[in-house]
Amino acid sequence: MPDVTAPLGAVPRDIRAAVVDSPGVMSMRTFPLPEIGSDEGLLKVSAAGVCGTDPKILHGKVLEIEYPLILGHENVGRIAVVGGRAAKLWGVKAGDRVAVESHVACGTCLDCLQGEYRTCRQTTSYGHTSADTAPHLFGGLAQYMHLRRGSILYPIPDEVTNEEAVIGVSALANGIEWTGLGGVTLGDVVVVQG
Repeated sequence: MPDVTAPLGAVPRDIRAAVVDSPGVMSMRTFPLPEIGSDEGLLKVSAAGVCGTDPKILHGKVLEIEYPLILGHENVGRIAVVGGRAAKLWGVKAGDRVAVESHVACGTCLDCLQGEYRTCRQTTSYGHTSADTAPHLFGGLAQYMHLRRGSILYPIPDEVTNEEAVIGVSALANGIEWTGLGGVTLGDVVVVQG
């Protein structure tokens, strides 16, 4: 393995994951430990949030999804293995606790360079990529998750619980984003419904 900052000795050679095989059908499957390149990593998953989209995907109500897949795009864990370039870019080392942004963008298009990576035309998303595509581990409902080139990681302090971190990754972050998109500012009166 070229240029990785952690040995793979403690990571199992076979990784277990909950896979949505087809709408309404889930199974436990085993995938081979992926080789980690210099600009990639491997996350030992501590917690995976369940988004409102996940039940829709499970029941086949999201048309653009290609099955089988590993759900889980709101993930928290510890870096198990990290490539040398990825360690520098992400500012992490093996053992660091992080939350993973669900979107993985190209990082080179105009949208990405302007900080609008969610509108990148080449974006992919954890929890929405076929498990038939190597290295397979693209969702948090697995023991380990492959961190792709272009991933965005956020450090999580140890005093924050896994549950709090997952809520921060999903609900709180989405609330802040959608509030800004809606033009709400300090002092505005709003109705929260749902």
